[in-house]
Amino acid sequence: MSFHLNRSSTGHFIKNVKSLSNGLQGIPLNVLLNDHFIQRCSFCRDVSEFFSGYEFKVDSADMLDEFPKQQIDDFIAQHSDYLSWDEMRNQAVKEYILLHLARGNEPS
Repeated sequence: MSFHLNRSSTGHFIKNVKSLSNGLQGIPLNVLLNDHFIQRCSFCRDVSEFFSGYEFKVDSADMLDEFPKQQIDDFIAQHSDYLSWDEMRNQAVKEYILLHLARGNEPS
């Protein structure tokens, strides 16, 4: 992926970087694990369907960090192309950041 920045897009890019500097906390799970992401790494169409098979209700990425690590990692490994929640989350965050910087909005 390459970026070509002109004067107006540079300002847009800087604004997006500043908005990300506030952190990734509070990004809704269905935005971080958007439909396209879930469809690429599993047989599910969205994050709700993906976690419908999990024994606990999952409302946020922060909530997943509260579950026993081995338990959530086993679920992720069985239901996706990832081996752990950390691996899945890290890839989703990378994609979110790239899309947010490029577009200036949340990926859909």
